[in-house]
Amino acid sequence: MTRFDLIVIGGGPAGSAAAIEAARQGMRVVLIDRTKPPIRRVCGEVLSFAGCELAAELSGIDWSTSPRFEWARFTDATRPGESVGWRPVRPSRGISRTRLDESLLGAAIKEGVQVRRGTRARGWDRTSAGELCVPLGEEEAIVAPRLVLAIGRRPAAGPDSWIGWREATRCLPVTGGPDLEIVLGEGESYFGRARIDDGTVTTTHLARHAESVTPGFSGCLGTPRFHLGRARVESAPGIFHVGDAMAAWPPIVGDGITAALAGGARLGRRLADRNFDERGWRHDWQRHHGRALRSAMALHAILLRPALRRPLWRLARAWAGLAPLLEAQVKLASLSRPGVRAATKGRYIPAGS
Repeated sequence: MTRFDLIVIGGGPAGSAAAIEAARQGMRVVLIDRTKPPIRRVCGEVLSFAGCELAAELSGIDWSTSPRFEWARFTDATRPGESVGWRPVRPSRGISRTRLDESLLGAAIKEGVQVRRGTRARGWDRTSAGELCVPLGEEEAIVAPRLVLAIGRRPAAGPDSWIGWREATRCLPVTGGPDLEIVLGEGESYFGRARIDDGTVTTTHLARHAESVTPGFSGCLGTPRFHLGRARVESAPGIFHVGDAMAAWPPIVGDGITAALAGGARLGRRLADRNFDERGWRHDWQRHHGRALRSAMALHAILLRPALRRPLWRLARAWAGLAPLLEAQVKLASLSRPGVRAATKGRYIPAGS
């Protein structure tokens, strides 16, 4: 058995961020990821300004060449003539998950993290000394006092679950239109379209009901059903959940990648304290992310119901400050910049633009 200070399972943004920051604190870290490049995910390719800053700090990569999103538009599929557009307080960027994940994993390797790609962790157990043991094969196992689970969204069934799928096509960018467009369906479904830095236009769909799911096109990438919001995780000594394993953010209004990066980085730093436990981590996560997640879930529920979103449409067209105000509510409090309301003055785009 090989011993480390920390085992991280999952090589997405949250897992990589946790591994990078833990290694920077002097910990011996191993990261296990079952995937191999290229990385294709259903969502997570629109990164907010704060997320880009965090990704740059963690990876050292300059994201300034990625497509810049300064104008976004919501459209109601049942009333195509009505739309609401706005300019985000700080512009987002279109960054492919392959580039983002590979950059973060490369940074982890530079920090001394032992990265095991294409390796599936076969569960975990405890040694007689109480440490966590992760078998990787018939004759190989790794041991550490702490384990970080950054395993993504947990599959779930039932009427409250969602399913997402993605399509990417290569085409020339359309001039004069929004950088990011979100079309809301008649039922609880929608899709978002944006251009990312690998030269493709990616379209991500999300729907609650199975009858809404008709991915028949070539190159479709689908996911199992999953729940949005805070995950129900079992507490166990030495095991810490982060990223979508802790909470799945609603893609339409949430900032899940930024939350994954921020949470992972903060967890990695806190784990240098041997007295920091999983209970302290849950409290820390709730303090930094809880309000923004609740606000995002509430706004998500309103936008997906035509009877509720139409009054919101009318209010947004009448009051230019509503869109930036709502945007500020779903951002992480620890990442918000001062003077947000002043910075948004005169930047609202009227409906129908």
